[in-house]
Amino acid sequence: MDFKKLFSWSSNLSYILNTDFHHIHVTFTIPGSLANILLQKGYTVEKMISLAAKVYKIEFLKTAKIPEDSIKDWHLGILATVHKCGGSIRPFGHSPTGNLNYNPHVHLVGTKEIINIKTGEILENTFISYKSFRFTWMKTFCKHLVKQKILTE
Repeated sequence: MDFKKLFSWSSNLSYILNTDFHHIHVTFTIPGSLANILLQKGYTVEKMISLAAKVYKIEFLKTAKIPEDSIKDWHLGILATVHKCGGSIRPFGHSPTGNLNYNPHVHLVGTKEIINIKTGEILENTFISYKSFRFTWMKTFCKHLVKQKILTE
């Protein structure tokens, strides 16, 4: 890994994430039993990133009560990555051997504001239904896994 490039990218992150906007961090997880199935079937976990971003956008637009016919005009900032390992029965996420468990999950940082790219209008979303996020994520990810033939209905 080129740590110089990684540091350069992370030090410029403030230019990507406009600090005038409020950001939140959301983690999209899956059950351990499902993680084992994904590992056994060779699922490409990077596909989880776009699904998590889709869920984030859906939930924010739904909460803001944006009309269906203008959804394409509204945008929000999203930066996401997938972590393939993490979490364990031991403190700090480490197993007795020092290895992390296979546990794919998406970390997403997103704006709380939604911008209309046609009018420049900015709406701040002050309410976030984590319960709704969780159920939309479960439903979206399960449908995706059925479509990918990882799971059956």
